[in-house]
Amino acid sequence: MTEMIEVANILHNASSKSFVIFDELGRGTSTYDGLALTQAILQYIAKKVQSKTLIATHYHELIELEGQLPGVENFSVSVYETEKEVVFMKKIVKGGASKSYGIDVAKLAGIPESIIAQSQAFLQQLEKDPKHHINTPLLSQSNSMIQDDPRFEKIKKILQSYDINNITPLQALQLLAKIKGEV
Repeated sequence: MTEMIEVANILHNASSKSFVIFDELGRGTSTYDGLALTQAILQYIAKKVQSKTLIATHYHELIELEGQLPGVENFSVSVYETEKEVVFMKKIVKGGASKSYGIDVAKLAGIPESIIAQSQAFLQQLEKDPKHHINTPLLSQSNSMIQDDPRFEKIKKILQSYDINNITPLQALQLLAKIKGEV
């Protein structure tokens, strides 16, 4: 809510002489809500407000706006990749990023390797089918140890009743509380 109040204030008060900066617009909501809001806000600014605007975002889908909206240009951080590592060159270059580097950043930040590996597996699943719901080891048919636990079916049923790709942070917390109550 705080973010949207701030954005509303900007939209109501900015002019063509303003310089607007947004950092990860829509981050407090589900992926699709955030993407939709960000795109609509950028279109409004480009067409109506016409202010100079800088936005940092991880929504790759917005790269296409460069050819669709007047004055929109993409820039990204230069990256050097090898088979073993990714090096962020600390240089801004023209054009959108060729891919997301979230997992690489997590690795550089010191996230445990087991989580990095599992994230890469989840990413491969999602890239094959963007509508695919994340299949955690808890729900995996090959994990017989967990399936033998009587709580498995209850938790599985709860998780399957949610569209986790379109869930807000508050709904995620409520979901966790619901699962915790069942365990």
